[in-house]
Formats: sequence, structure tokens, C-alpha cells
Amino acid sequence: MDLTELKRFVDDKLAVNSTENRWSLLHTFYSHLLKELIYSLLSNQADLEEVASRSYFHKNGFLKILLLDQRPKYSVRLHIWPSSTFNDTHIHDHPWEMSTMVLKGEYSWHIFKLRNSNQPTNYSAYQCKYLDDYSGHSFSFDSNVRVQQEKTIDLKAGLPVELSSGEYHKVVKSNVLPADSIVITGGSECFIAKVVTSENLSCREKLLNKPVTYEFLKERLHSLIGRY
Repeated sequence: MDLTELKRFVDDKLAVNSTENRWSLLHTFYSHLLKELIYSLLSNQADLEEVASRSYFHKNGFLKILLLDQRPKYSVRLHIWPSSTFNDTHIHDHPWEMSTMVLKGEYSWHIFKLRNSNQPTNYSAYQCKYLDDYSGHSFSFDSNVRVQQEKTIDLKAGLPVELSSGEYHKVVKSNVLPADSIVITGGSECFIAKVVTSENLSCREKLLNKPVTYEFLKERLHSLIGRY
């Protein structure tokens, strides 16, 4: 299945972009479709170069491989996490629902509740505004906040998990094994997320995604097939 066929297939499956339809699609990818797609990409340089042109290392510490990016309607992507323990320093939300299934390994989502504060705190909230084509973003200071963890969601291979839009979370991985997941996003009419961190984020510039190379993506997909 090449990228054109994949887009046609996903367009049909997500004609109604609901949790039920995203989960059904995740199971299809997990059972056989993702392997077929990766083998197709590895034998099709033009398709692989297209995927590489929109894939990049996310500031939150993972490799984001955008198989399809049809936002604001939907996106289909792989998240490749490092083979090390990991504790994300940026609590954040998304302007879309997000359906996830781990392919290999395991990690957790820590879910948080925020409360605005008129006094200085350990955490600041920033608005993260995406560029119109999602090729980058910029930050602007929003408020001082207090942070309280509400729950932990454990993600394990083969089990779909849903994250609501506006739900604040971060990733924690307590093992040194690789972890890979596939993500399908819901629709959105908003270009703004929020990032909560104890770091000082620059609000002076647009931060553009730096695409990975064709050769690098080819090597990483070979490694993924070897694990999955």
C-alpha cells in the first residue's frame, strides 16, 4: 500500500472521525497494515522522502514520523521513544483528541489538573500556537499555574487508549527498553495548545520543525520492523 492508497483508505475509515473509528483503525494497523505500509515505504523512495520531509524529533523527546498529516481533519503518525528512562519536562495538552496504541514496549501518561495563580509558582503556562501548515510553532506566556497530578494511565502493546483534547499530560517511561506507538488524531478547529513547564521558554521567535533525512528514516523504520 503506497501513500496515495493509504490516504484513500484512511479518508474512508475516518469519514466520521470518532473514537470508535480511530480505535478500529488502530487495530487494523496493529494486526497487519503497519507492517505492509513500512515494507512499502522501504521499497518506494519517493514515498519515504515525502514522509521524511514532515517527520522530526519532537522537543518532548521522541521521533515523530508523520505517515499522513491531514490536520485539522486527522493525522496518522508513529512515536518512537528513546531506549532509556524518560520523564517529560513539559506538561501539555492538545487541541484534538488522540487515540494511541503501543506497538512495542510500555510507558505511562501522567494526567494533571492546573490551577491559575496570581503569585509566582514553580510552573508557567505558555500558549503554543501552531503555524498554519503545522511546520512549527511559537510560544507566548499565559500565566503562573499550580500543578496537581490526578491519575496515571499505563500504555501497553495492543491496547488502545484515548486522550481527550485539553487533557494535560506528560510521558514517563521507567524502563530502558525501546517503546513505539501509533497515534491517530481527531479533528480540530483550533491551532493553539498549552505547555506547562518549570523552564523559561523563548517567546521571541518561530520554532520550525527540522525534518529528518531520507537515509535516517529508512534506518529507523528498518529498526522498527525488527522490533515489531
